[in-house]
Amino acid sequence: MRCILKSVTAVSLLVLLSAVPASAELYGFKAVEPIDPAVAAVGESQLTLEVTEPAAGRAQFVIRNNGPAPSVVTLVAIDDNQMMRGVVCISDRDTDGDAGVDFAFDTRPRQLPGANAEGFSTKFSASPDGSPMDVGISPGESLSLVFAMDRNASFEDLIAALDSGLARAGLFVQGVLENGEGVFLSATRITNGDVPVVPVPGSVLLGMIGVGAVGLLQRRRMNQQPEA
Repeated sequence: MRCILKSVTAVSLLVLLSAVPASAELYGFKAVEPIDPAVAAVGESQLTLEVTEPAAGRAQFVIRNNGPAPSVVTLVAIDDNQMMRGVVCISDRDTDGDAGVDFAFDTRPRQLPGANAEGFSTKFSASPDGSPMDVGISPGESLSLVFAMDRNASFEDLIAALDSGLARAGLFVQGVLENGEGVFLSATRITNGDVPVVPVPGSVLLGMIGVGAVGLLQRRRMNQQPEA
């Protein structure tokens, strides 16, 4: 997990990560034409977007490649309709034991090929931090992006914008059925808040607290050392 926070203590990080909601809004993806029908069918059947509010003033986007067909997401772009003001965290998760997903936010947002014709304008984007086909989002893997909401927009406003198509997530997918590729934009909401969200494992949270506690004790010992 890479977090961009001005000040993070062990306790505040625990609060942020443990405040995971019990449900998420789930969206499917629609292929952008022109595209091979077989490639479109794969992307539309196995790519999903989960949107949650992990804490007040935060929005989490989880891109999942549910598989099983060969495919790799090599670019994630967000058109937020001016509702999010910045990046907080980026992390990856896989279900097959392959910790190969490795993305980083782009300093200069990248545009999705052909998406401008669909009225899509990238504000944030994330790309593989390595060989795209090796560390992109393959079947069974996912990528989580956490954003800070704009002060004038609520999480409910964001969901309404996603529902209406004013805000969208976009994906560039390669290696579909080996050689195919295409662009997909988030579309119709599949569910209304009834998708279970996997909480952060307790061992991870305890580990974070332990690291913070060790650092705090070390600083106290240094401050208590007598002067020579």
